[in-house]
Parts: sequence; C-alpha cells; structure tokens
Amino acid sequence: MKELFLDVETTGTWLDGKAFSHKTESGSYYHWDDLTEIAVCDAEGNEVYRSYVRPKHRYFQCLSEWYPSEKPIGAKNSDWKKASNGKSPVQVVKELRPILLGARVIVHNLSFDEKVLRDSYAVSAGMNHASMYDLFPSTEFICSRKRATRVVPKAETHYRGCGDRCRGHRLTHLHHQFGFGNYDEHDPLADVQALARVWSVLKTKS
Repeated sequence: MKELFLDVETTGTWLDGKAFSHKTESGSYYHWDDLTEIAVCDAEGNEVYRSYVRPKHRYFQCLSEWYPSEKPIGAKNSDWKKASNGKSPVQVVKELRPILLGARVIVHNLSFDEKVLRDSYAVSAGMNHASMYDLFPSTEFICSRKRATRVVPKAETHYRGCGDRCRGHRLTHLHHQFGFGNYDEHDPLADVQALARVWSVLKTKS
C-alpha cells in the first residue's frame, strides 16, 4: 500500500465565533476553520498535490484583524491573493479522490485536518454533514501524532522557539528531535515533507 502525507492550512478560528464552537453568538451555524491550502507528498517528499482553496466565509474582509501591524501579511504562508482565486473544497476533494485511492495517508493532527476537510466540503456542497469515508471510501488515514505520543517519551528539553505548550509531540519538535533541523512551518508542502521524514523514524519505533 502506497504511503502519502497530507496537511491543510486554514484561516484559523477567529471568524464569526469562538474556537471549536459550531454556533455564532446569534446562534447561527458557524464554520470555525476555513480551508485555504492543502498539500500531499509521497514518502520521498515529492509533491503529489498542492492547491489553494477559496474560503467560504468573510476571510478577505477581515485581514486587518488577522494580520495586526506587528505581523505583516507576508508572515502567513497561505497567500491570501492566491487563496482568493483558489478552488472550491468540492473541486479539491474531487481531484484528491483518485490520488488517495487505496493509499495509506499519514496526517500529523488527523482529528483537526479531517474536520476541516469534512466541514469545508459540506459547506461548499450545501450539505449539513460529510464523513471522511464518503469523501475517500478506500483510503486509510493514520494520525502520526497519536503514534508519537505512544512510542516517543514526553520531551524533557525543548528546542528554542518550541513553545510553552509543546509536550514533545508537535511535528516541529519531532523534526528537531530526530535530527532533521528547521523547516518552513505552516507551509503545507514543507509540513508534509517534514512529516515524511519524521514518519520514516516513527514507524520504526514500537
């Protein structure tokens, strides 16, 4: 079974509601993370798929809220100009289906990426709900973070900039811990290429 690696980038949880809430303050439906970019690579780190995705909600009207003066737009790797002309989530899923067909797909934070893909597709298609099985019926998804928490001990030391909440199982920390160094975090292609390197070590541990 071929192994592929997938990562998504999103607008974040700041539009029209609170993080991890499905409702706005007025009680209407709230899509809490809009998809902006997605990438897939193979086990050698070769790009298999990459696309910008146009968010459904008020992302482009609220850039000043997301990008305060101390964080210029260039600091966010998902190019908002390219995302504004990106594909719909429905189109992206349609293109991904034959690519992921029969594959084992490793995602580092599967519950998050899975939710973003499901919800973005559902909203784009005018549906109330979508399942990953319906989207990709012959694909096996594996969470590398869950494996890391099982086979890699909690970190005792942290590299510079690792973050106060890191317990040693973030992709960036594992990438450092396994000797691969820095990479361009939050660029989805760089993320999946880093994940492919990390997984090459993780899958040897038990």
